[in-house]
Amino acid sequence: MESKKIVAVEISHRKAPMDIRERFVFNKEYISGLSKTFKEKMGCEEVFILSTCNRFAIYAYTNDVNPILGFFKHCGDISQYTTVCDDTETAVIHLFATAAGLESQAIGEHQILGQLKEFFELNQEAHTIGPVLNNLIRSAIHCGRMVRTNTDIGRYVTSLSGVAYEMLKNRDMELKDTSVALIGTGEMAALMWNFIEKDEYKNLYVVSRDEQRAREFARDIAKPIMLNDFSSVINDVDVIIGVTTAKEPIMCSSILGNKTTDNDILMIDLGMPRNFDLDFKDTESVTLYDLDDIKQITYNSMLKRQAEIPKANDIISEAGKEYVEWLNNREVVPVIVGLKEHVENCIAEELKWVYPKLGHLDDIQTRNLNKLVSRISQSILKEPIKNIKDAAQNTAQKEEIVKVINQIFNLN
Repeated sequence: MESKKIVAVEISHRKAPMDIRERFVFNKEYISGLSKTFKEKMGCEEVFILSTCNRFAIYAYTNDVNPILGFFKHCGDISQYTTVCDDTETAVIHLFATAAGLESQAIGEHQILGQLKEFFELNQEAHTIGPVLNNLIRSAIHCGRMVRTNTDIGRYVTSLSGVAYEMLKNRDMELKDTSVALIGTGEMAALMWNFIEKDEYKNLYVVSRDEQRAREFARDIAKPIMLNDFSSVINDVDVIIGVTTAKEPIMCSSILGNKTTDNDILMIDLGMPRNFDLDFKDTESVTLYDLDDIKQITYNSMLKRQAEIPKANDIISEAGKEYVEWLNNREVVPVIVGLKEHVENCIAEELKWVYPKLGHLDDIQTRNLNKLVSRISQSILKEPIKNIKDAAQNTAQKEEIVKVINQIFNLN
């Protein structure tokens, strides 16, 4: 049977259009259950599932990636849209690059670190995280922080909410003459709100199906309004930002039937699935941007960050190398420990034999004798231990050398 390794399969904005990504929007309860299923029924020793607005990824410590590929195949013929990392080093580097923000639509964005922590905790609660993925995810988060600390990639970062805010500010109309409606009161809405509340507007509306949540979110800054009543303010609204996770579009073109003014409306759809009906794309008085449009808009700003990507990749490469070395050495640690204990036991037996023959030894002589045999032990084991660790970086050599050492020294 093939040795265990870290594998990953991902659907993301890199390859998959939005209609494909929409198939992989699941709630946390489902993700937790799916993680358990892979661990308990699909032969994966450890599992970590990460889900964000633009990616769905399954990482596993296993000897067979096929059950994970099978899950994605059940969602349609989408092999051309999946990223498959079927060896440890590739999977590790991919996760570290994700944590550093290099796999995000807005390169270098910080939100991914919080999402990694959030789903790390979710998978831990599902008891699908073991020592291998525990160290992997912690190392990825640390790597992401290192990239942001040691490069300027964070200076130029533009999150999805940041892009939306820039689009809002870059309109011809002054902000103080602009009315903005934010649809949603969830996590993404809160990120968007952090940008919006910095400025003064003509009117701010918080739109929700839940009146209480709308009131709590709006506080004394905005006007809360129920989604069903939104048509009553359509004449006043200049910008509509959708940030919900509703399964169906919540804003349909029929709402414009209540519009009597001829002011144009900017619609920014940050929802996954889409919050706005695609018919708005063909509506003369509306400019609609969705997540794929935003990807294109951010292209120019991404060019400014290109100089920082090689520096980030150097940090990622070094961190990945350290993790893979740890993982490989982890499997030979019991052999190294056993070898040291074997030598120490031999030394202890020989010292028992020699002490009576040496006559009386004072404390200094005893300490020096113990130091001598300890130094001899370390000197003898230094080269073999180094060679064992070097061999551990090659899977075939690692398995053979572990077997041989166990047999020669009877460590089992």
